[in-house]
Amino acid sequence: MTRHRKVPRNDSSGGGEIFGGNISIFSHPGRSHGNVNTRYLDDREYIAAHNYILFNCPEVAPYTEIFINQLWEHNPHITSVEVDRCLESNFAIWFKHYAQDPSLVPNEYIRDISFGPLRSVKSVPIYYVNGYKFHTREYGADKSTFNSGVCIKWSNFSETFIDYFGIVEEILIVEYPHFPAKKTVLFKCEWFDPIINVGTRIHPRYNIVEVNKRKRFRVYEPFVLAMQAMQVYFCNYPSLKRDKVDWLVVCKVKAQSLIELPQTPMSHQEPFQDDIPTHLNDISTEDIPTHLNDESGIEVDLDDDDGTPEEEIEYESEEDGSSQTEDSNNCGDDPYNSSD
Repeated sequence: MTRHRKVPRNDSSGGGEIFGGNISIFSHPGRSHGNVNTRYLDDREYIAAHNYILFNCPEVAPYTEIFINQLWEHNPHITSVEVDRCLESNFAIWFKHYAQDPSLVPNEYIRDISFGPLRSVKSVPIYYVNGYKFHTREYGADKSTFNSGVCIKWSNFSETFIDYFGIVEEILIVEYPHFPAKKTVLFKCEWFDPIINVGTRIHPRYNIVEVNKRKRFRVYEPFVLAMQAMQVYFCNYPSLKRDKVDWLVVCKVKAQSLIELPQTPMSHQEPFQDDIPTHLNDISTEDIPTHLNDESGIEVDLDDDDGTPEEEIEYESEEDGSSQTEDSNNCGDDPYNSSD
C-alpha cells in the first residue's frame, strides 16, 4: 500500500504536544520546517520572553490576580501604572517562590513554568500555525511572496486594546525544564509604532489600517506566542505624495481552512439516507397505447393478454405442418424421378 507523505498546504498539525497538565501554550498545534540552529538567549531576551509567557498563559492568570490583590492590600493607593511596573519587575520572582508549594499550585506543569524556560533555544526559518505559513524576514527576503508580516490583536496584559503590527525576525522553539519535555514557540518581531495617529492610523471612512514604516515601537517587547499570531502583508501606496510615501497599507491574510471531523465513531452515526425509501413514484399504465401502426400500414397489437401459450404452440405446429406439405409437393417435381 502506498503511503501518502505529502502534507496539506499550511497544515499546522503534528507540532503541538499534549500533556496531562493540559497547558495551552504546550498543546497548541504547530509545525516547524527548515534548518534548525541553536543559540542562547541573553539576559534581556530571557527576561522579556519569560515575562511575556507568564502574562499570556491563561493558566497563570489566576496567580497574577493573587499578586495584584496582595499589592492592593499592602498599598491601597497604588496606581495602575505602578501595578504594571511591579508586574514586570517582581511577578516572575514572586511566582517562582509561590509555586513551590504544591498546596498553592497543584499543577506540576505550572510549577515548571514558574522556573522559567531554558536559555538554550532552537531557531527555525519556517513555522506553520493557525492556518498560516510564517517566514522569518531573512528567509523570505528573496521570495516572491511575503510571509513575515504578523499581527497581534492586543496583549492580554496591556490595558490598551490596540493591534500590533510587525515583521517576524526570528522563530524560536523554547523548552522548559523537568520531565516530560515541554515546548512552546515564540516569534521575535520588530514592531511598528502602535500609537494611533503617530505610527498607526485608520481611515475614517474605509477602515483601512496603515502603519508608518519609519516609526518603531519604543518599548522592548519583541516576543509573542506563535499561537496568538495572525498573518498580514504590507503594501506601498501607488503614489509619491508626501502624506503617502512613508505609509504602508495593512492587508490581512486569510487562514487556510481546516475541516474538523466529528469525534463520534462512524459506526454510531445516524445514516444520511433511509434504507427503505418512504416516497415512491407510482407508474400508471393506463395511458400506454396498446396498438401501434408502422409506416407500411400494418397494425401491431401490443396486448398479448388475449392469447394463451397453448394457442401459440398450436399455431407454430400448424405452420410446421404446412411447410412439410409444401416440401413433399415440391419433391414430386424432382427431374430425376420421372415415369414413362
